[in-house]
Amino acid sequence: TIQVQTLNLSQAEVKITDITMNYMGNHIYMTASAYKNLFGETELNGAFVKLTSSCSDQTAYAEEMAEKEGILSAIGTEKMRAEFEPSFKIINLVVYIVITLAAALAFVVLFTLATTNISERERELATIKVLGFYDREVHSYVNKETLILTSLGILLGLPVGKVFGEWLMAVLNLPSIYFETCIHPISYVISAGMAFIFALLVNLMTNRTLDKINPVEALKSIE
Repeated sequence: TIQVQTLNLSQAEVKITDITMNYMGNHIYMTASAYKNLFGETELNGAFVKLTSSCSDQTAYAEEMAEKEGILSAIGTEKMRAEFEPSFKIINLVVYIVITLAAALAFVVLFTLATTNISERERELATIKVLGFYDREVHSYVNKETLILTSLGILLGLPVGKVFGEWLMAVLNLPSIYFETCIHPISYVISAGMAFIFALLVNLMTNRTLDKINPVEALKSIE
């Protein structure tokens, strides 16, 4: 049960029978008989109107209705959409910036891990070259590790990212606006595809480093 107060400050406790999702604004719905039992007789002062397809300009129609005598105000969903659209554009811009920075971070992390891996295993890779492995085989030996690690990162990152995204959207919710978390399957495909593309690009870049490894210099010891 919740306590409800009308404009004339009449209060009453009402029992909630169901909850509906409102993405913009907050409303309470009850039948006329329930309202009468709680607060007494009342005069209806509003109406929800569903326009037909013959009305091409909903905003203009609402403004025209608001100018008529006896109507205090009239507002359409199209006008509400237009009023909230600038806010959504700013949010979309923030999302694009976050996606771009995340993609750049993923590329930098992959490149750093790959170059560090090669530099720390230079003697091992030089030994493989001395044993007669061709450059293409050396590339495949190192690149497979990068692709396997990228695949593991994707498998772990996608579910964790979904949980983090839901938490972030819950933090962004406002009293009058609700942001529904809706991630389409294609988004997971694009994310995984971008990670693999970055891994392939890093492999192409590090292949040159592998080719420059000099077995003689790498296997030289202080003695």
